[in-house]
Amino acid sequence: MKKKVLTVALMCLTTTGINAQVYAYDSWAQLPTMDLYDSSVTDMYLRALAETAARRKADFELYTNQAAEAFRQHRWQEVINRVNWALSTEYYNGDIFYMRGYAYEMLGNWSAAKKDYRKGKKHGSYKASMALDSLKAKIKQGRKK
Repeated sequence: MKKKVLTVALMCLTTTGINAQVYAYDSWAQLPTMDLYDSSVTDMYLRALAETAARRKADFELYTNQAAEAFRQHRWQEVINRVNWALSTEYYNGDIFYMRGYAYEMLGNWSAAKKDYRKGKKHGSYKASMALDSLKAKIKQGRKK
């Protein structure tokens, strides 16, 4: 027991006492320290967050436009890929879920289409709401046969 306590204490002292050296081409970079009263550092972080958000929003709009173009040309797999890329930017709207759901429906994947229509309806897409009702009727009619 004494050995374990001594070993743990020695490891804690070593880890707290070691200072890391950061080299120019390291893959690991030490996080910058921030003084609570230094507003320039805080402004730097806020600017970086705003620029990142603006870039992600621009990417979302680009991918959404590409998905809409593929949707008009009935290229369903491309619609799914572009919508997935758009959703990876962490922005979304109901119509983008509708587009992906419709593409899934055209490819015969009704369960995925139903999920996307529900998400689209949740986010306020009237088209997704109507498509969900239509798909439910189609599934119900298919079960009767």
